Amino acid sequence: MSTSKQDKNTTLMEQKHHDCIIDNTRIFFVWDFDHTVVNCNSDEYVPAKILGVKETTQLFLEYWAQHTNNWHKCVELVMEKAMQKARDQNQDEEKEIQKIAATMPYLMEVKNALEDIYKCQHQSHPDSERLKKEKEQCISNENQYEKDFQTNDIHQMILSDGNTYFIQSFLNGTEFYRYFNQGIITNIGTMESNESNTMKNFLVTPYAQNKPNGCPLPPKSQCPDNLCKTEALFRILKNSSHFYKSRSVNNTVITSRPKIVYVGDGGNDACPALHVLTSPKDVILARSGYKPIYVDLVKKPLDSGALTDEEAFSSLPPMNDSNSGGYGILPKFDSLKKKFDETPKCQIKVWKTGTELCSHINECLTSSFMSKNEEKDKFKISIEFE
Repeated sequence: MSTSKQDKNTTLMEQKHHDCIIDNTRIFFVWDFDHTVVNCNSDEYVPAKILGVKETTQLFLEYWAQHTNNWHKCVELVMEKAMQKARDQNQDEEKEIQKIAATMPYLMEVKNALEDIYKCQHQSHPDSERLKKEKEQCISNENQYEKDFQTNDIHQMILSDGNTYFIQSFLNGTEFYRYFNQGIITNIGTMESNESNTMKNFLVTPYAQNKPNGCPLPPKSQCPDNLCKTEALFRILKNSSHFYKSRSVNNTVITSRPKIVYVGDGGNDACPALHVLTSPKDVILARSGYKPIYVDLVKKPLDSGALTDEEAFSSLPPMNDSNSGGYGILPKFDSLKKKFDETPKCQIKVWKTGTELCSHINECLTSSFMSKNEEKDKFKISIEFE
């Protein structure tokens, strides 16, 4: 079987990635969005605020039976119903959707973790004042978004199988946008007017337009056709001129990369954990436990989405509720190990609460700054002995 030019380039790039040494003074944080940055599934939460949980659930079941393996088509159809109801109630459907998305529930300790990273990021940057004033609009289409890493040592991005419309509305409404200096990679969500310009339709354009999507997992265990997070993440790293750094030591070129810390909950987050986080110094922060009950989340007032851990746990189903959904990443690891003997090479750290996540994040930051101080000490010693 012949190998395409694209496949060869991908193989060479992956080999380069695997051969890198890890620069522990630099960290690249990758965040999933649903059930990670926010404490809900944005695709379900936004229409449920208008239609109610029961109708939203019924519609998704109905449309999924018609459009199996095309989740985002189901989202478009459910949103069509939600936007029609908003118009029937004399609401501006676009403003209403943005308002709902901006107040999606999130764990306060997750925000604290993002803030801790942000503070460390700007403390380490020589031009931090300029960056504090820089307000960037997040873009997912990498034909438009080819932003190189800045010279500071810590970076954050969102990698999600959601859509830009919901995610950007949340980031802009909460000012979370400032945390993600590398933007977002996801499917493109847009509001488009119909031909008569009398109403708007919600459309989702898949991130991956071509099949296959480059997923390295075995058949029947692969990522959805629209987005393989391994392929998307490798593509971003490949296009960055600062992620991989090379220097000559004793006439030998040594290439380094940052430690990757990936925060996620879903089965599709297992793929990059296996294939991109290839060093024992990389870390996957995997969420465990059960997803919240949507009835309780949707009842929350629209003024704020902030939740304490205690409030979040009050929305969890009973432990013996077999109908409740658990987070998929750890079961996916177990399945891949049993079927294909694939296990992550990176560290796996589990979190259930925002407090646990915040603790793990601070351990990563502390480790980075300790490594940075060690490097400074080595440099001072080398100068003294010259």
